[in-house]
Amino acid sequence: MTLLLSLLLAVLLPLHNTMLNYGRTVYTESFKIGFMVSDQNVHIEPLRKLASFAEDFFNTNSTTVKLDVVFKTYDAYSLYGLVDTTCWMADQSVVTVVSPDGSNQIATMADILSPINVPLISVRGTDPNLRSGLRNNIIQLSPDDSFQAAAIIDLLKYYHWMDLSIVSSDTLYGVNGANTLQKLLASQSTNFNLKLADGFKASRTPELVNTLLRVKESLTRVIVLICEGRYGAKVFREAERIGLMGSGYVWIVTDGITSNSAALGSSVGNYPSYLTGLIGIYPAIQSETDLFREFQDTYLKYADLPNTALSPAVLGSFDAIQMAGSALVNFTRSTNVAEPQINCSDQGKWSRGDEFFEVLRNVQVKGVASDIALNPDGTPQKVNYQIVNFIEPGYFSPIGVWRGPQKLGMFYDREGNAVRFLGNLRHHPFGIANTLGGRHLRLGVTHNPPFAIKKECETGICWDGICPDAVRELAAILNFSFDFVEPDDGLFGTYDDKKETWSGLIGLLLRGEIDMITMDVSVSFERENFIDFSVSFMDSGISLAVKGESGKKNLFFFLSPFTSEVWLLIALSIVIMALIQRFFCRLSPYGSHGRKAFAKRCCECRSCRKTRISNTSQAESEPPVKCLLDDIEDSKEMLSMHNAFWLIGAGSVSQGTEVMPRSMSGRFILFTWWFFIMLITCMYSANLTAFMTLDKIGISIDHAKDLLDQTQYKWGILNQSFVEALLKSNIDKDYQRLVDGAEMLNSFEEGEARVQEGQFVLIDETPFISYNLMGECNIFYVGGELQTFDYAFGFPKNSPYAALINTQMIKLREHGFFDNLWKKYDKTPDTSKCTSGDPGQKDMLKLGTLKGIFFFLCIGTSISLVLLVLEIIVATFNDGQQKASPDTSFRTRLKNRIFMKREELRNSWAAAGRLSVSAPANGGRNYDQLNIEAQIRTDMINVEDETVIT
Repeated sequence: MTLLLSLLLAVLLPLHNTMLNYGRTVYTESFKIGFMVSDQNVHIEPLRKLASFAEDFFNTNSTTVKLDVVFKTYDAYSLYGLVDTTCWMADQSVVTVVSPDGSNQIATMADILSPINVPLISVRGTDPNLRSGLRNNIIQLSPDDSFQAAAIIDLLKYYHWMDLSIVSSDTLYGVNGANTLQKLLASQSTNFNLKLADGFKASRTPELVNTLLRVKESLTRVIVLICEGRYGAKVFREAERIGLMGSGYVWIVTDGITSNSAALGSSVGNYPSYLTGLIGIYPAIQSETDLFREFQDTYLKYADLPNTALSPAVLGSFDAIQMAGSALVNFTRSTNVAEPQINCSDQGKWSRGDEFFEVLRNVQVKGVASDIALNPDGTPQKVNYQIVNFIEPGYFSPIGVWRGPQKLGMFYDREGNAVRFLGNLRHHPFGIANTLGGRHLRLGVTHNPPFAIKKECETGICWDGICPDAVRELAAILNFSFDFVEPDDGLFGTYDDKKETWSGLIGLLLRGEIDMITMDVSVSFERENFIDFSVSFMDSGISLAVKGESGKKNLFFFLSPFTSEVWLLIALSIVIMALIQRFFCRLSPYGSHGRKAFAKRCCECRSCRKTRISNTSQAESEPPVKCLLDDIEDSKEMLSMHNAFWLIGAGSVSQGTEVMPRSMSGRFILFTWWFFIMLITCMYSANLTAFMTLDKIGISIDHAKDLLDQTQYKWGILNQSFVEALLKSNIDKDYQRLVDGAEMLNSFEEGEARVQEGQFVLIDETPFISYNLMGECNIFYVGGELQTFDYAFGFPKNSPYAALINTQMIKLREHGFFDNLWKKYDKTPDTSKCTSGDPGQKDMLKLGTLKGIFFFLCIGTSISLVLLVLEIIVATFNDGQQKASPDTSFRTRLKNRIFMKREELRNSWAAAGRLSVSAPANGGRNYDQLNIEAQIRTDMINVEDETVIT
């Protein structure tokens, strides 16, 4: 019996023990995990309940390791409280510490835990510098700030929001986030315009308000807010009061707010309406997985909390605890691990801490928020964000996703109606201000007609002119009011090297006494080192004004192109060429006089044999011509002295006559004259046109540099003017000499009076010379503009008004607004009555310039003389070819021709009463004898162009 009972007990006892342990886990080892949370964390209650839930969840599913999660809060506003709590946690022999707090708190915890080799798991720390120095045992489950900054920049590019401001808290989260975003913006090829980057202390409301006022003054429409969730409600409340939450504004918030949206309002459906339309960056959560849905159901039921309790901090903390438990399972699988004996006060280290950190870094866990897989440095391998939009009834709704690096995908296009912007806009704002919102500006002006004209009116001092009118137009477009402020010295501004200060309007601008200079400020490199300029509203330059002879008093302006010597030589040429033409016509055997003379010696007048002119172009049916002598006597080709002068005179004005030379020599001399007249006419017309256009009358200088080499004119420049500075800085040394030799004038009026006195040149800006002096017919520009520059308004550096003002000024200039203003205030009278007159000697064409044309005339005359000689030779040669001609030598025929030409001239002069013909001497031959001899010797003479006289 005893043996049987013993066997029965041996069988039943193990079975009993197995039944007793059914449904329970058998644990071999137990470890403590610290869970530290700030007492100001908006999720403190959900996190408190999560600690016990995560512990139970892991222990229920683990058979080898038991977790004991030690939950502890600390005073968020006390550094001592944080340090004391961290040391207390280390003294509890925890193998690791988990915290969902920010980078600032994580850094302090790491400074305490790293020396004692206790790993720290940061759920929400994003500072990229957390692992610097001795902090080598941190696991960061959230990506660092550079990834969130990259997502923000891609969002800005998507909506083409290039102008923005950054507002951040003074915490480590805000400072690091803002610095990272600024560095990344600066590295972009896209031209972002960061108008303002400013921080605030949320605990000090006046400081926060001042920061937001600076944002408003910057005219920023796109604002990136980087701060923790607990500050968000206060920031937006003050922004709404200031007027930064209305239609047209864009607020982009980071995960510090999107992860803690509960801090923005008291409950769902009870959020301020002005929050609707916020755009944010939210850590991506894989909410479609079975694990997430299981966690959501069990945890919310366990903690008795609403869906809003499932924040990234809560989900990430759960994943961190599960990760630590999985790492402990792997760590204890191959070795025995004793509970660490650590004392924070004596810096006792956990000898196995480094080994456990390596296990933590290599563990992979399927998490509720996201799957955990780490890089060798302890940061997550995969980075995903959601782009979210705050909508009613009070939560952030996904509108896009960002998968690093730089892969943005939006669920809706840029005009998607599903996206709400501030002011309940359904289309995305442009991101730039289009008005100044009714603000009041102080604008700098000074009396400087026609750009600004100061005058008395009923209300006091009033301002007219181009610039005040432009300001009024801009104020109407951009919605701002203004006051004009005038500097005491009335100057635009000059720089004092000794005092290193500016005077005039620029000084007021730099001291902050005005918001903008609304005058014709000349753009220069020196000024741009201190102030910014608007776009140019007018082009300008440096010109010279001088008094000349009044065009109204010069009746003979048409003689202006040539000097008197040239005109005299042209008149002499007409006389000489007429005489030469007459001379050639009388001497040439092929001219009209040559034909008549030889016909008289060969035919009896009215009774000579009827002959025909042999001409291949004459038709046989034409009737025979008259006697050749009769034909020549009736011809219109006879070139008398009168006709010769008429022919040359008409040719000098490009006209022809009925009487034209027939010989080659006569024709060539006429061609030479016509060509000469054509050249003279062209030069006359061109020079006269230039004089009538330039209207420079009685002025002997043509360029500014001519002043340096003459003594007739003095010149002046306004003292301490922009013109003086510009010429002094010119690389051309002659321009610098102009300044050195100039008289320094105290005012433009002084220079104007000096010019009117005569023999004085004023060097100043073109618009002022045109406005004040060009109405006089005897005041002229000389030499064109020496140097060009622009007129623009002036702004302080990085002025918030520059972009808006520039945009509108470009439109106004394109539409001709400033041109019309110039016409409105231009007092220059109609100068069409000012006719051109005699220019100075320097502008006339002198004989030295035209001597080549007169040389051509001489050469043409010489060639004609050669042709005349050739004609005589050819005619003499043809005399010997006639059948009826006696056998005489060429020399005898030439001598007879010369003798007969001489006798013809003697008889023509005798007939005119200028020479009496005496009886021939004894043995001499009279004219009748010569005539008979000529008739015998010459039976047929070739008269002209293959015409034969028989």
